[in-house]
Amino acid sequence: MDFENSPTTNLVIGHAIAVHRALGPGLLEGVYERCLARRFEQAGIRFARQIAVPIVFEGLSIPCGYRADFVVDNTVLVELKSIDRLLPIHSAQTLTYLKLSGLRHGLLTNFNVEVLKNGIKSFLNPSGVTSRRNRHVGLRILRVLEAEGLHSLHYLHYLHVNVGCATGVGHRTSENRPTNPPPACRSSVIESALV
Repeated sequence: MDFENSPTTNLVIGHAIAVHRALGPGLLEGVYERCLARRFEQAGIRFARQIAVPIVFEGLSIPCGYRADFVVDNTVLVELKSIDRLLPIHSAQTLTYLKLSGLRHGLLTNFNVEVLKNGIKSFLNPSGVTSRRNRHVGLRILRVLEAEGLHSLHYLHYLHVNVGCATGVGHRTSENRPTNPPPACRSSVIESALV
């Protein structure tokens, strides 16, 4: 493992190792994701989970180009896997996600290994420059949520349930009504962050 030395990546790796030691290999990716989120919450680490990242291509805006498993401290993209082995396509995918997100550092972590250090790959943004637009959107969302006393997971839950990956196709109840956002999470709060 060859990592850029940063306090955030060290924290992420430390918590991932703790989760892996407690659970071992062989579980579904979602289990590791939820347990890692729990560790981050308990440690007071700023993170967001299942972030819909927009893509702009030749003037075409795609609100949900992909979903990042985690963005930690608004600097590190974390992609999780639980597969037999990492393939070159997984590294290429992580590099693409890193470039599109505008973040500087990425970690690709495969929990389906005997020793977790053998399942972690570290990446730096290949463009060498972070996307100011994407970073500013993420920072504005987090600042507005903090000002309203909301956790970033409220925002993600709202998007997932009501906006359907920010595409406008929301989930609905059996009575064909949109589901309500979490307590105190209002669309005006989120919309003001995106302006």
